[in-house]
Amino acid sequence: MAVVRWDPWSELDQLQRDVSDLFNRRLQPARAARPAMDAYRTEKGTIVRLDVPGFASDDVHVSVHEGVLTLSGARSSEAEVEEGNWIRRERSSSTFERSVMLPKGVDVDAITASVNNGVLEVMVPHPAERQPRQINVMSSDDASSATVDVGSSSETESTN
Repeated sequence: MAVVRWDPWSELDQLQRDVSDLFNRRLQPARAARPAMDAYRTEKGTIVRLDVPGFASDDVHVSVHEGVLTLSGARSSEAEVEEGNWIRRERSSSTFERSVMLPKGVDVDAITASVNNGVLEVMVPHPAERQPRQINVMSSDDASSATVDVGSSSETESTN
């Protein structure tokens, strides 16, 4: 009979691998998806595309909150197949969510979205460029006036 020397460290290593495998298996969501996203600029705005195969337009949601464009979706399906004495029922579900910061000044009401052939396409128009304004400056005797070029500002001017 061969004598095998007991190594407590190898037992501990095996236990650590088993626990790691257990937690890794349980903590990963079964169908978590992070669809590929492309973004590019055109003359009219920025196009954001996401691959969303199997998602209908009703399954996809596009929202804007505090300057963040959020693209999300959820779907579930159920199929039942009867073969002889066996009944097989399969259920699947899938969700995704991606967020993109929008530049300041984007007209949120002008954003459009569509789903075609498994691709979600969102068109975000470019923000309107702020242009410098000319403000007429009057003298106290109203006889002479000067024009002052003021850079773009979101504040309104008030006259005394």
